[in-house]
Amino acid sequence: MASFVKSAKGGDKLIYECYIYLKCGNGKEGKRYWRCENSKTGKCRGCAITDANNSVTTTQLHNHGPSPNRVELVKIKDNINQAAITSTLTPRAVVNSH
Repeated sequence: MASFVKSAKGGDKLIYECYIYLKCGNGKEGKRYWRCENSKTGKCRGCAITDANNSVTTTQLHNHGPSPNRVELVKIKDNINQAAITSTLTPRAVVNSH
């Protein structure tokens, strides 16, 4: 199942099958195009496409294995960032609550 988190710069990231993808473009009829987060540093060619219903189609294979630990870290970081935006707690209290 696909899930979405925000990047440090406010962009979208797609998490699918323990891989993390960065948004690289929009297409017709609600399609969005994604590339692996390791596309520049690791020369990974992994790509995916989501439709308007957020159904995922992978179009290229990755040159590395899935990263469940990295995915968990990104999700925790996103939860902390979202809590910091909406909470009245101090930053330390937000981090400690997660």
